[in-house]
Amino acid sequence: MRRQKQAEGIAAARERGVQFGRQHLPVPDGFEDLARQWENGGISAGSAAAKLGMSRDTFLRRAREYRTAT
Repeated sequence: MRRQKQAEGIAAARERGVQFGRQHLPVPDGFEDLARQWENGGISAGSAAAKLGMSRDTFLRRAREYRTAT
């Protein structure tokens, strides 16, 4: 009963356009250039992430999102 009501509430919120989860921070300046360099093998993911001030995993996730968006 409880799960069903919870699922209905979530579905209703999604229909209203409610976004769940944390908001993404904007991509730092120079990200696109470093992502292209990383894809071409010119720089490691760790080095690119350090230059941008983000973690390696975040850089890789954002690079994957950037690649599918373009």
